[in-house]
Amino acid sequence: MNTRVRALLAGFLSFLVAVSLYRFFTGAASTTTLWNVAIGIIVWTFPKGALIRFMGGRRYYQSAFLANATSEISSLGFPLSPLGVPWPALGASMVVSTIIEAIALIVMGTARAPACLVISLYMNFFAHVFLVGWFLWPNHHWVGGGVIFFSFLIFILPIFIVDRSV
Repeated sequence: MNTRVRALLAGFLSFLVAVSLYRFFTGAASTTTLWNVAIGIIVWTFPKGALIRFMGGRRYYQSAFLANATSEISSLGFPLSPLGVPWPALGASMVVSTIIEAIALIVMGTARAPACLVISLYMNFFAHVFLVGWFLWPNHHWVGGGVIFFSFLIFILPIFIVDRSV
């Protein structure tokens, strides 16, 4: 991808993060929300980095960190909870996160643009299926556990299907 396009996309992500932080700090800022975002960045960076690696991307952990941090921080100023918790917000979160993280992967030069979109979609599908299991766990242990196990199978699938001999 052209370096000028990547620079424009980086500028767009920077603007998005700045607007989100401004909206967050001028609105109802809370330390609990900031801690949740920080924990989300820490927890999801490593599995997403591993998925990028499994799927043949470059700079996997740096790319995962940038993508995840951009997505998490952008969510601060634009909460999705008014859509309905947890299912409608979770669906909207998957779509928005996929778009933001795909742009971040393109900026990092992780892979070609179509591959970045596929990697981002796969990472977010894994993460959101896991979150569905997490939300189901308290009331339905077997269903929640089954969904979490299914998300683990989704996580390891690229190990077996990606051809690294190229």
